[in-house]
Amino acid sequence: MSRAGRPRIHVHLSREAIARAGLVLVDRDGLDALTLRNLARELGVGTTTLYGHVRTRDEIVAGVVGLFLDEVDASPDPGEGWDDGLRRVGRSLRAVAHRHPAAFPLVAMAPVDEPPVVDYARRMAELSRDGGISSERFIESWEVIDAFLTGFLLMETAALVRAERQASAVGAAADSDEFRRDMGTVHSDEAFAAALEIVIAGIRATQVSSDQTRPSE
Repeated sequence: MSRAGRPRIHVHLSREAIARAGLVLVDRDGLDALTLRNLARELGVGTTTLYGHVRTRDEIVAGVVGLFLDEVDASPDPGEGWDDGLRRVGRSLRAVAHRHPAAFPLVAMAPVDEPPVVDYARRMAELSRDGGISSERFIESWEVIDAFLTGFLLMETAALVRAERQASAVGAAADSDEFRRDMGTVHSDEAFAAALEIVIAGIRATQVSSDQTRPSE
């Protein structure tokens, strides 16, 4: 305890450093490995020291999700239409999910109305507004976009994690079932691109329909 009666804070630790260590831990050892005890061991400190920076596992998870979303390219691009912006962000999100497949379930389960997801959604809303989608239309579109991206990437990252485990299993036998092998490739680059175009076409059609039925001033 310090003179002020508070836990000693290690100067090399910060909430960001803890979150980064958490992401490394999940990438290497899987989602179940993200515990306060394991994280303290990863950082070379005691669990009590960790509590001086974060109070709960949920705070650690929020930090990990924030780092994950910070890797997504949601930067402004003047002159870019909302559809091209969605393609860019969608491809970037998928690339990040491929880099951190074991961590993606944390993103999928994070509360959408709390940081860091709500901050990410605000960036998406700004991109959409700059590209010609109103704030009201964005909320409606987001429900579809988020459902598609989350669902597709959850299945895809689960397959990636499963394939990695199978590849590392000692004496793992090759799968002789051709249909099962084919099913393992349904989440391809082509499938993602085609499904994203369907989502974009649906949003565009809904937007046009809404504009046509809107009373003239």
